[in-house]
Amino acid sequence: MCSNSTFAVPTCSYEELEDGYGTIIGPMSAKKREGLTIPFYKNIVEGKNFDFECRPPVTCRAAEIHFKSNKETLWLERHMHLTQLFIGLGGKDPFMMVLGKPTHNRTDLNEEQRALPDLNNVKAFIVPAGCGLILHKGTWHDFPVSIGNSITVLTFNSAEVVEALAAMPAPGEMLGQGDVYKINLPQRLGLTVTYNFEITTTTNNEKET
Repeated sequence: MCSNSTFAVPTCSYEELEDGYGTIIGPMSAKKREGLTIPFYKNIVEGKNFDFECRPPVTCRAAEIHFKSNKETLWLERHMHLTQLFIGLGGKDPFMMVLGKPTHNRTDLNEEQRALPDLNNVKAFIVPAGCGLILHKGTWHDFPVSIGNSITVLTFNSAEVVEALAAMPAPGEMLGQGDVYKINLPQRLGLTVTYNFEITTTTNNEKET
């Protein structure tokens, strides 16, 4: 499918990603999730475990991401057995992620529609410096984007996902290899999907302060 149409992804605040996309990892995470009783250190607020899941083994790696002037998202992917985690390192620069809510479990969509992101809830999120996120299973996502300076992002993954991506001889769709379902947006949707770095939508969700 080919088209000259363009879809501009709205850019949202970090807090909005907890509306069906994933879980925030930030300065208030321990306080918001406190209650784990480890008795050794009285000066520490112990936060409960995050809901990280994957088929073993787990991998942990870092990626250095450079700025690109072409503000276009060509790919979105999802994982059905992984709640992927991304954390910005260095504490100086934010990064951005284009995300779409899971569609695989939507009863209002047919089988073909469940295999695609719903553009009504595809949004870009600015992740503050030193913070991160854990995606829900099935959340559509592209890799983090630099919004200026080069950034380093730590990611927790499953080995099957990393190995499947690394085994690709060239960029192309992946329709189930190693828990990766990755689609080419212009090809599948007939759209050029673009983003910007200015917040264009807001909600009244609680903010981390």
